[in-house]
Amino acid sequence: MHKIDKHAACNISASGFANGKEGFILSNRRINPSPVAITLGRAANQSSSEKSHYLACAFPWEVMREGPVFNRAWTLQEQLLAKRTVHFDDSQVHWECKSMVANEVWPCGWRNTHFESRFRERPVSSWNFDLNNMPKDTKSIYNSWFEIVSVYSNRRLTFAADRLPALAGITAEFEKHLEDHSVYGLWTSDMHRGILFRQPDDTLYSPQDSRDLPEWRDTPSWSWAALDKPVD
Repeated sequence: MHKIDKHAACNISASGFANGKEGFILSNRRINPSPVAITLGRAANQSSSEKSHYLACAFPWEVMREGPVFNRAWTLQEQLLAKRTVHFDDSQVHWECKSMVANEVWPCGWRNTHFESRFRERPVSSWNFDLNNMPKDTKSIYNSWFEIVSVYSNRRLTFAADRLPALAGITAEFEKHLEDHSVYGLWTSDMHRGILFRQPDDTLYSPQDSRDLPEWRDTPSWSWAALDKPVD
């Protein structure tokens, strides 16, 4: 499936809907995304006449990325591998490609710093890369992997057995660039760092919606994939 995500001309995503039963083309929208026109009056002693202004959501794309599909583990590799995506939610349609993002309110769009840019809070951010234009520095690629695992582990899976398969497409891309082999979500040439994962202090519960937990005999305890919890 990851090859389809990577090579498709355009992916269509029902990003704002929880499941397939809701559909993605609605006859009635939850809200009207059109900017609201307002008029600001001037004081009597000011010569300038009234001016019209428009109120619009300052960060519509961030709101879009809080949609249900961005909480699902299986969709992460689709979002990273896709060249272009049309996102549907219950208020408007969004467009995303490698160079820009746009929507109905902002049809001219703005420069795309990629979906990954929201995770650029750490000093060495993995989200500064493009899977089609990986950094030449091997350590930076490994760091990118750690960041992906951190984000991925916060997403939900229906079946815990899909923990590694749902990341297989991205793993395959990394294997090509690293010329390394993945073992239970860690890399043979960077194993000494890979085993240093930890569960964040503020995450004492699992946000996952898994129906079954991984069994120790299937996943070794030294792999982050053995936990059904967020890691970093």
